[in-house]
Order: sequence, then C-alpha cells, then structure tokens
Amino acid sequence: MGKAVHVACNDTPDNNNDGLVPQPESPAYKIPGVNPGIAIAVDDALDTMQIYVADLDKPLPAELQKLTKAS
Repeated sequence: MGKAVHVACNDTPDNNNDGLVPQPESPAYKIPGVNPGIAIAVDDALDTMQIYVADLDKPLPAELQKLTKAS
C-alpha cells in the first residue's frame, strides 16, 4: 500500500518527547477483505505486524475478528 509513520505522542510525563520528532517509516499493507479506510497492517519488526483500526467505536469486520482471535 505504501509507507506509514509511527507518530510519537506527548502523553508520558517526563518523557521530553514533543511528538514532533521525525519517526521511521514502515511498510503498510492492505488486509485482505478489509477496506483500508477501516484498518491497515503495518510492519512492526522483522516477524510481527501491528493492525491499526480507524474507529474502535464500531464493531470490527469479521476478517479482523478472525485475525485477533488467531493471535
């Protein structure tokens, strides 16, 4: 799909991270059967991925429920 950037946050006291420090890019992938506007997968390490969901207030699509139950 392209590249994703892990954006730093500024919610940890005494971390001195202003959230504006450039972050590394990671490959982002479409999850089969899931609209990328709902969720994408992003490389986290050599052998793992993170799933990022746009709106956690809505029920997860069945494809994502299967992935979360398998992990």
